[in-house]
Amino acid sequence: MQLFAQDTLVFNQVESEYKKETGKYFVHKDCKDLSNSWDNNSCSKKKITDHIFKYFDWEKIESKEIEYKIWFKFYFNEEGLISKYEIQTDELKVKSQIVKLLNPILSDFSLVDNNNQPIAGQYGFPCRISLVK
Repeated sequence: MQLFAQDTLVFNQVESEYKKETGKYFVHKDCKDLSNSWDNNSCSKKKITDHIFKYFDWEKIESKEIEYKIWFKFYFNEEGLISKYEIQTDELKVKSQIVKLLNPILSDFSLVDNNNQPIAGQYGFPCRISLVK
């Protein structure tokens, strides 16, 4: 599938139940100084989606589908750093591309509590990537 000038690649965050979790916050190093933890979460998710949007190569995807749902799930160690993660999607080429794009930026994220102290745990959220004609 070719990406033409009139086509637009869209990478959207999707509402999730994780938004209702309290006591743990997914934070990118550039988002720590925001006024509240929910803003930190939103800013941090946006960092991932913006990074993937910037570098995602749609032309490598051979499938005729033009929309994919993706679930990010991150596991954090006691220092609040990502120890492992899962990317869930039905399209293996989309998944492999996202894994390559995420690996260099994972050390910029942490999981913290209400007092901005690192904690162990997991954090996940869904996104959707689509080609809009």
